[in-house]
Amino acid sequence: MIILIGTVKSCWSMFYRKFTQSSEIDEKTMLSDILRLYEIEQDNGKDTDNETLMNLEGEIQHIYNGKLTFSKEKAPDIKVCLIRYGMNNEELLENYRHISNIEKYLDEREEYDVAFDITHAFRSLPIYNLIILNYLQQVSLYNMKLSHIFYGNFEVKRENDNKAPLVDLADMIEILNLTNAVSEFKNTGNAGSLIQILPENEERLKSALESFDWATQINGWNEIINAVRELSNVLKEETKQRTRYVDAKNMLKMALGEGSDNLLQIADYENKGKAQLLLAMWYQKQNRYGLAVATAMEALRSFLVPYYLNNFRPDETDCENENSRKEAIQRLDRIVKSRDNWTKSDITDFLVELDLKKDDIKPIRNMFAHNLQEVNSDYDQQVKREIDTFIDKLKQLREYLENREVEFVKIYCYEPPMNKIEKKNGVCIRVFISDSDDEEEHKKQYEKIKKSKRGKCTVYKVPVQVVGRKRKMDRKEILKTGCKLCEYLNRYFEKEKVGIVFDKEMELRKQINYAAILYHNEFSNVYYIEDDQITNELKLVSVPKLVFDISYEMPGYFHDKVMEEEPKQIK
Repeated sequence: MIILIGTVKSCWSMFYRKFTQSSEIDEKTMLSDILRLYEIEQDNGKDTDNETLMNLEGEIQHIYNGKLTFSKEKAPDIKVCLIRYGMNNEELLENYRHISNIEKYLDEREEYDVAFDITHAFRSLPIYNLIILNYLQQVSLYNMKLSHIFYGNFEVKRENDNKAPLVDLADMIEILNLTNAVSEFKNTGNAGSLIQILPENEERLKSALESFDWATQINGWNEIINAVRELSNVLKEETKQRTRYVDAKNMLKMALGEGSDNLLQIADYENKGKAQLLLAMWYQKQNRYGLAVATAMEALRSFLVPYYLNNFRPDETDCENENSRKEAIQRLDRIVKSRDNWTKSDITDFLVELDLKKDDIKPIRNMFAHNLQEVNSDYDQQVKREIDTFIDKLKQLREYLENREVEFVKIYCYEPPMNKIEKKNGVCIRVFISDSDDEEEHKKQYEKIKKSKRGKCTVYKVPVQVVGRKRKMDRKEILKTGCKLCEYLNRYFEKEKVGIVFDKEMELRKQINYAAILYHNEFSNVYYIEDDQITNELKLVSVPKLVFDISYEMPGYFHDKVMEEEPKQIK
């Protein structure tokens, strides 16, 4: 099929004459057709109404069909599209609708090459029609390619042996496609279209873009850094032969940001927090808010963890350790709780706001990560505002760290003096340790724990959060939790007078290791409960101290909320 677009004044008769010269149409029919087409051109113009225009469109199409020949193959089907002059917005809108309507004549299974002749047209129409055809090429479902834009340079005819050269402006199409692809990359982060139109000899650029495109889709930090380094190297290369793809490199540099917002800088940043914040801002510009919020949360951790380790875990240097990164964030909660002890400062106020905003953003991050809930349009806008505000807070954090680092660290690492705790003591105190909240299971164990040769014991239960609800732990987790348990018990009890009893249902490996840590930290009365096979009753048995020959060291101090929750007395 060939689709011909023109006004009623287009040279329909000349076009007919040109493409019927080699046909076998009899002279009488040819002359009649040419005269009728000429009449249509002369008798109609800007005032032709829409109904007449549609009738003339059908008539021209009927004359052309079966008669025009473009090759040795059979005569193609012709579709004529008559448009208005485009003298006002109403006519331009009619033209847009009419040209867009050619979609119904296309087949999704076919490939279409479009040749566009703009010779002698109204100057506004080629521009407008090119935009519509670009829509069909870029947006529609059809495989359409603008391959030629022909222009007859009539003005130079007198200077060129009375010949008007026919120029193919196909390079304009390539630049248009290139601009569209770079614009798509800039606005969405998707490099697919750009990769597709780059020529084979730009293999390094294509490969670097493919790596970068994939890395940002999965948001893998190491992959992104490696891809950015490669892309940066390719964009810095000098190209001796100037082509439109040299311009593509310049366009890409601008699309990746300029000055301090240039994404290519992230591979050179020593501060990971600054690099991740810049990446989050890049996602934010493209409205990729799921990636933006996930990256922003990691940026907050990366900003804080070096200061946390330096002041609270000086023996640890791994800023990528997940537990350390979590603890660095949890430090903000501690700051908010102790803010009344601070000297009044804009940094203290900021850290409180940052902590509150962090708590607001966590469920949003989880929503994106785990597809947790459906949201309405109002909530969509709220989510965007929350993420935008959080990223603004991170920018403010970056400024404090760059310009007022000493003051910031002093506040972030401030440890208020602990309130004096009156330790529990008496003739007989026992503490029940469990990683379960199952009160029914605990009842019969409590009865045994309360009994002693010296009389009735006062029994306390440690909050289950101190030892955690996780049943199976590796050695490192057990060590850390055991040390946390030691600090808790030391805070609330006189270690010489207290007896420690483990839940019968707790994993034996945990009981043994906790007991070792407790003995090492001078808790001398440690028991576990076992069933008496003869009486079918519970027995309280001392864990033998001499079986342990392990050296444990406290890995630091714990200042989370659960450590301040007093043990519960069992009545």
